[in-house]
Amino acid sequence: MVMSIGSSIGIIVGNLLGANKLEEAKDTDRKIIALSVVSCFVFGSLLALASRFIPELYNTTREVKQLSMSFLLVSACVMPFSAFTHACYFTLRSGGQTKITMLFDSCYMWCISIPVAYVLSRFTDLPVLALFAICNGLELIKCVFGYILLKSGKWVINIVQDELRSEAEK
Repeated sequence: MVMSIGSSIGIIVGNLLGANKLEEAKDTDRKIIALSVVSCFVFGSLLALASRFIPELYNTTREVKQLSMSFLLVSACVMPFSAFTHACYFTLRSGGQTKITMLFDSCYMWCISIPVAYVLSRFTDLPVLALFAICNGLELIKCVFGYILLKSGKWVINIVQDELRSEAEK
């Protein structure tokens, strides 16, 4: 669902930016981001409610079922934050900010998420659930970065018009 809404942001907001409807693009983007976050809050709540029953579908030990339920609860709590970060990513991309989206997505993962997971798994005695929760909780930091990047407004450009201007100058 998050990826589908992200693709919608890319298409709808990108078209508005290309049509030079910059204020409408910002307003539409805010509304779609809100829809994404609220939708994931609803589905996260449903997942949290179902987390007790889903592991029961599998023939495994009580301990594994309990751990699975806990993982589902953590995932349910993080869903709205993931929705926001994915929406930020697609918003930035709709405005042609490909370098920033690479930093926002790939570099964040390789410079923050993976090192934190490695350090916690190798140099602490944290149980796997705590490790999972911390690594998923890093999404909150990414939300702050995403908010700052969106608020900067650097993504609100008409890349079509800029391309035409560059072609005319040649």
